Amino acid sequence: MAVATVTTGRKSDKLQVQEAQRLAAAWGLLYVPREGRSLEQVRAEAAALGASSPAVIVVQPDGLCLHVGEIRFRYHPGMGLSRIRRLARGERDWMLWAMDLREGDQVLDATMGLASDLLVASYAVGERGRAVGLESELLIALIVKEGLASYSDPSEDVVAAMRRIEVIHGDHRGYLRAAPSGSFDVVYFDPLFHKPIEASSQIAPIRELANPAPLEDAVLKEAARVARRRVVVKDRRDGPYATSGRFDEVVGGKKSRICFCVLRVDGAQRETTKG
Repeated sequence: MAVATVTTGRKSDKLQVQEAQRLAAAWGLLYVPREGRSLEQVRAEAAALGASSPAVIVVQPDGLCLHVGEIRFRYHPGMGLSRIRRLARGERDWMLWAMDLREGDQVLDATMGLASDLLVASYAVGERGRAVGLESELLIALIVKEGLASYSDPSEDVVAAMRRIEVIHGDHRGYLRAAPSGSFDVVYFDPLFHKPIEASSQIAPIRELANPAPLEDAVLKEAARVARRRVVVKDRRDGPYATSGRFDEVVGGKKSRICFCVLRVDGAQRETTKG
């Protein structure tokens, strides 16, 4: 059964209808024509046709909007844009510092979410690098992937960084188990904080959709096998990873409630984590 329905705005043209049909076919969703009806009427028809969720993705002239209950979610790069502009001015980004990310590197964001962090990483690795994002929740993966492919910005470098990102809908546990040893320079995790940062308005609309599962020890071991140089976990300063004592270093701005936990990896470590 389809986990969401795709439709258009009340007033739509042929191109928007075709885009809605494309999305439904590409992502295994149910297409229901809008025909001037309310979203509640569209949901009722979708339920009659076997849709398993009231979630509706609306194709509009300015992009996609996901409707789930009171949630309204559109793709936006959020703080990724301002962070890239600060980088262009020569300022430090603590995530990149923790990653020790270099031009031409390959980086895996194993908990991609809205891809704001991955956008900054993609900008840093440049056109010779590779930026891959895993997202376990299909609706988030869809909105973000389609948004990255269509979002416009005055900066050609920002647009290029967006278009380079490879979005994969899947669970990081299975992906990491199947990945060859040393296949990425950096593996990055940004698990959902148990205690949300109130100022983080970007994640608030989709917090209910995001995967709340904590990182398992087995996942971190697999990440250490897959990474050539570093595994990095984003956390609150008082969070479970930052206070665990298992990481080599915890870095971040002195006034920030966010930090980055760094596990340095070498070839010998990859060998010992294979099992």
